[in-house]
Amino acid sequence: MLEKALLYGGWPGFVLLLVGNCVAAGAWLFYVVTKRYRRALYVTFMAFPFTFYAGRAAGLLAFGIPDFDQRVGLSTFMIIALFGVMLLAGKLRRAQKGLPRWIEYCTWLYVVTLTIGQFVTHDAWAAAFLSIGAAWQYLCLLYLLVSLVRRSSDIANLLNSLFVFSLFNILVRVVAKGESLIVSLSSPTAGSSGTFGAEAGRVGSGALGPGVSYAGYLAIFITLALGMYFNSRHKIYLVYIAMMFVELLNTFTRGGIFVLGVLVVLVSFRMTRKMLLRIAIPAFAVIAIAWPAIYRYATFRGFSVNVMNVQNFYLRLRLTQLYLQDYYHFSWWGNGILNQTVVEVTPWLLVPVHNAYLDILDTCGVLPFAAFILLSILAVVMAIRAVSLSRYARFSPSIRLAPFVLVAMLQWIIFANTTSTSVLAYYPYEATAIWWILVSLPLIFARVVSLERRQHIVRLQAPRGALILPRRRRVAAPWPTHA
Repeated sequence: MLEKALLYGGWPGFVLLLVGNCVAAGAWLFYVVTKRYRRALYVTFMAFPFTFYAGRAAGLLAFGIPDFDQRVGLSTFMIIALFGVMLLAGKLRRAQKGLPRWIEYCTWLYVVTLTIGQFVTHDAWAAAFLSIGAAWQYLCLLYLLVSLVRRSSDIANLLNSLFVFSLFNILVRVVAKGESLIVSLSSPTAGSSGTFGAEAGRVGSGALGPGVSYAGYLAIFITLALGMYFNSRHKIYLVYIAMMFVELLNTFTRGGIFVLGVLVVLVSFRMTRKMLLRIAIPAFAVIAIAWPAIYRYATFRGFSVNVMNVQNFYLRLRLTQLYLQDYYHFSWWGNGILNQTVVEVTPWLLVPVHNAYLDILDTCGVLPFAAFILLSILAVVMAIRAVSLSRYARFSPSIRLAPFVLVAMLQWIIFANTTSTSVLAYYPYEATAIWWILVSLPLIFARVVSLERRQHIVRLQAPRGALILPRRRRVAAPWPTHA
């Protein structure tokens, strides 16, 4: 790993990674020791671009195939260790009863059945550590988020930590990987519309994966940042959105731009309709002025609004069709993580199934596949319910973010089903944590609205000038008490 760091970024890149990991690990340990667990969690997210490379350099090898291996790294340790500390301290909380509790149950079903499948298809060492990286660490993360994010300010800080994560990611990409901040069309690595089936010109990252995955997460960050601007009116989020859009263009990945179109869903909600139109009108004006340059760029890259174009979604749809027709055979436990079925699209193009959901079906079996689908459906339903809580925005400002979280969730689901984004074989690409954060946010919204609305009513009913003491809150049963 030292040789790679020196090869791409030289000593400045190596020093950046070393200092980033040392500072992140030191800050995380300090906050854990001083029992400021929420800040420790935020540090964990912000450090992902650094801890990814620490895992690649010194992570525990779980399973390897030629040119690709899976390692349990520093970020996994930080998540599970924080969970263990909070468990021993009695600080963990479960999701509220009702739909949030069913999401918890589905997550457990997904994790347990996935783990059983790995023990059927791998030796004990590989099965244990593959399961930790692909599932158990995210179960721990779900409990951490539900337990620690309790107020509107906590939600804002959580999203801000993700934005800092993405900015650090660009810094690492440029300094440690030695890539250009902006890839021009004249660059020899820019590729062309004829680079079918190649990665030429795609700017990827570390913690957010290769270009094809990177683009989808950038679209999600743009959506969440738009929600933060809508909620706070701080123009810094517009600057951040512009930066992420430039980075999205740097990936040369059409799918990331296509899923931005899901933002049109915001027109369906009364509270976001006016804001979306205010931003869309000047955006269309800029596009009209810059159209000659945009058209040249789109032509060069082979962009097409026709989703059935072979270079757009058609190839992914064809892969799905071929897999289900000719390659899939029913299995309770699948082939095992990293043992994906290879589909022959043409005699010269052999690729795995580029679909996160079918990847679970293929490598983990029908039970984890069904559990993950049910989890996704319940999470979307919970997000829709969170949107309906917008009438409580005067009590809990964070609920104004709910429509944007719903859109971000839909973007992830669409992108995961049309590209090579994976929730299994790509760890330690820490991007998978973004999905579990999105899943947890609707659960958090319900609890935050209930708490802040109750506190607001107490303040209104208190006599003028009275000292208002914190009211004892009703919380879900502490871990591991069962309902």
